[in-house]
Amino acid sequence: MKSWLRYLPIIVLCTALFTGYADKAQASKGGAAKAGTEEDIPAKIRGDWALPDCKSYDEAIIITRHFYLRSDKDGSQFWPLESVQKQKDYWVMPIEGEKHPVRVEADGVLKIGLLTGKPPEKWPKSWDALQMDGRREYTGCAEVPAILPDPLVRVMKHIDEIEEACNADLSPTCTKLLFDIADENKNGKISVREMKTAAAMLVSIAALVENNTVSRSTLDKAVYQSMRETDRIAARVTPKGKELSYKDFTGFLKKSDSILLRDTLMGIGTLIPGFKE
Repeated sequence: MKSWLRYLPIIVLCTALFTGYADKAQASKGGAAKAGTEEDIPAKIRGDWALPDCKSYDEAIIITRHFYLRSDKDGSQFWPLESVQKQKDYWVMPIEGEKHPVRVEADGVLKIGLLTGKPPEKWPKSWDALQMDGRREYTGCAEVPAILPDPLVRVMKHIDEIEEACNADLSPTCTKLLFDIADENKNGKISVREMKTAAAMLVSIAALVENNTVSRSTLDKAVYQSMRETDRIAARVTPKGKELSYKDFTGFLKKSDSILLRDTLMGIGTLIPGFKE
């Protein structure tokens, strides 16, 4: 018997171990997910979408890694997003408080299925096997559809990073991020105009967090009130129109002495707990 044959069982064992390790490593690097597995909101689903298209639309949505916003002429709806469940050729995604089948076609159209009855306990593996009454079809847009309120568009641009930085408390990392977002022209200071823009963002998302839905008129009223309150706060903390530095921004809530601002932050705190601090 040749001497190398004595080591054959060891060679086979090592090959099996390394092959298994390589397979696991490949899967951890983003290999194709098996049907029924859960994953983050896929990158191809995230973005700005309009129905029916980006030139003429009745509604539009923004999908980020963790949040969903839909707006039409009557108002807006906002929901946190959990992980999606991958099926063979579609995803099961929580939308507006209920699970829906979602699929992105080769031409880039996003389809949200409208089910017949309640969501099934066991989802079919393929899109064609779903029992649906219809579907909403959205076109991906290079520019944000104007039907989406500007303060909410600004919020959605930053909301994932705000959630990550401010989830635990208003830490220096969180407050620096909020300052940088408010500092639109990146001059290291916040003007009264920039304060008003930030205030509109805060009251807009607070209104949605409370009930998931807000009408256009209610949102407009909230933004108007925030403009008036910002003028009052600015007169108190930035006399003669002086811009706020980051040092001035520290302790801004206390300096502002604003019940509206405090209530707004508390409202957002039901979504991002750090804002309750």
